[in-house]
Amino acid sequence: MILLVILALRIVKVYKMRRMYPVTQREGVSLVMTDLPQSTFTFLKNVFWNRDISLDEEVGQLIFRHELTHIEEGHTYDKLVSQVLTCTFWFNPFYWIIQKELNIVHEFA
Repeated sequence: MILLVILALRIVKVYKMRRMYPVTQREGVSLVMTDLPQSTFTFLKNVFWNRDISLDEEVGQLIFRHELTHIEEGHTYDKLVSQVLTCTFWFNPFYWIIQKELNIVHEFA
Protein backbone atom coordinates (compact mmCIF):
# COMPACT_ATOMS: atom_id res chain seq x y z
CA MET A 1 0.00 0.00 0.00
CA ILE A 2 2.87 2.35 0.81
CA LEU A 3 4.35 1.91 -2.66
CA LEU A 4 0.99 2.75 -4.29
CA VAL A 5 0.74 5.91 -2.19
CA ILE A 6 4.27 6.91 -3.25
CA LEU A 7 3.34 6.32 -6.89
CA ALA A 8 0.21 8.46 -6.50
CA LEU A 9 2.24 11.25 -4.89
CA ARG A 10 4.72 11.17 -7.77
CA ILE A 11 1.86 11.55 -10.26
CA VAL A 12 0.45 14.46 -8.26
CA LYS A 13 3.91 16.06 -8.28
CA VAL A 14 3.99 15.88 -12.09
CA TYR A 15 0.62 17.62 -12.34
CA LYS A 16 1.77 20.29 -9.87
CA MET A 17 4.80 20.93 -12.08
CA ARG A 18 2.47 21.28 -15.06
CA ARG A 19 0.53 24.02 -13.27
CA MET A 20 3.70 25.83 -12.16
CA TYR A 21 5.16 26.42 -15.61
CA PRO A 22 3.86 27.89 -18.88
CA VAL A 23 2.28 25.38 -21.25
CA THR A 24 2.16 25.74 -25.04
CA GLN A 25 0.87 23.40 -27.72
CA ARG A 26 3.37 22.03 -30.21
CA GLU A 27 2.78 19.22 -32.68
CA GLY A 28 -0.30 18.03 -30.81
CA VAL A 29 1.27 17.80 -27.36
CA SER A 30 1.50 20.10 -24.36
CA LEU A 31 4.99 21.52 -24.04
CA VAL A 32 5.74 22.53 -20.46
CA MET A 33 8.74 24.88 -20.35
CA THR A 34 10.55 24.32 -17.04
CA ASP A 35 13.75 25.46 -15.40
CA LEU A 36 14.15 22.14 -13.58
CA PRO A 37 17.61 20.57 -13.56
CA GLN A 38 16.17 17.14 -14.43
CA SER A 39 16.39 16.12 -18.04
CA THR A 40 13.46 16.45 -20.39
CA PHE A 41 10.72 13.84 -19.89
CA THR A 42 7.17 13.00 -20.94
CA PHE A 43 4.04 12.08 -19.06
CA LEU A 44 0.94 11.17 -21.06
CA LYS A 45 0.67 13.93 -23.70
CA ASN A 46 2.93 16.37 -21.85
CA VAL A 47 6.56 17.06 -22.66
CA PHE A 48 8.39 18.66 -19.74
CA TRP A 49 11.17 20.63 -21.39
CA ASN A 50 14.21 22.27 -19.83
CA ARG A 51 14.46 25.86 -21.14
CA ASP A 52 18.24 25.52 -21.38
CA ILE A 53 17.77 23.17 -24.36
CA SER A 54 17.01 25.11 -27.52
CA LEU A 55 14.18 23.71 -29.65
CA ASP A 56 15.63 25.52 -32.65
CA GLU A 57 18.94 23.67 -32.64
CA GLU A 58 19.49 20.21 -34.12
CA VAL A 59 20.13 18.57 -30.75
CA GLY A 60 16.93 20.07 -29.33
CA GLN A 61 14.96 18.81 -32.32
CA LEU A 62 16.36 15.30 -31.88
CA ILE A 63 15.46 15.26 -28.19
CA PHE A 64 11.96 16.60 -28.95
CA ARG A 65 11.41 13.89 -31.60
CA HIS A 66 12.57 11.28 -29.11
CA GLU A 67 10.05 12.54 -26.54
CA LEU A 68 7.29 12.57 -29.17
CA THR A 69 8.04 8.91 -29.86
CA HIS A 70 7.45 8.14 -26.18
CA ILE A 71 4.03 9.81 -26.44
CA GLU A 72 3.07 8.21 -29.77
CA GLU A 73 3.94 4.72 -28.54
CA GLY A 74 2.14 5.16 -25.20
CA HIS A 75 5.14 4.53 -23.00
CA THR A 76 3.52 6.31 -20.05
CA TYR A 77 0.77 3.70 -19.96
CA ASP A 78 3.29 0.86 -20.11
CA LYS A 79 5.27 2.36 -17.25
CA LEU A 80 2.20 3.03 -15.12
CA VAL A 81 0.94 -0.54 -15.51
CA SER A 82 4.42 -1.85 -14.73
CA GLN A 83 4.69 0.34 -11.64
CA VAL A 84 1.24 -0.64 -10.33
CA LEU A 85 2.09 -4.32 -10.79
CA THR A 86 5.44 -3.83 -9.06
CA CYS A 87 3.73 -2.01 -6.17
CA THR A 88 1.15 -4.76 -5.87
CA PHE A 89 3.56 -7.67 -6.16
CA TRP A 90 6.56 -5.96 -4.56
CA PHE A 91 7.74 -9.20 -2.99
CA ASN A 92 8.31 -10.84 -6.37
CA PRO A 93 11.67 -9.81 -7.89
CA PHE A 94 10.37 -10.69 -11.36
CA TYR A 95 8.27 -7.50 -11.45
CA TRP A 96 11.19 -5.30 -10.40
CA ILE A 97 13.32 -6.79 -13.17
CA ILE A 98 10.56 -6.39 -15.77
CA GLN A 99 10.06 -2.75 -14.76
CA LYS A 100 13.78 -2.04 -15.10
CA GLU A 101 14.00 -3.78 -18.47
CA LEU A 102 10.89 -1.98 -19.76
CA ASN A 103 12.49 1.37 -18.94
CA ILE A 104 15.65 0.39 -20.79
CA VAL A 105 13.73 -0.86 -23.84
CA HIS A 106 11.70 2.36 -24.00
CA GLU A 107 14.80 4.52 -24.00
CA PHE A 108 16.75 2.64 -26.63
CA ALA A 109 14.15 1.03 -28.89
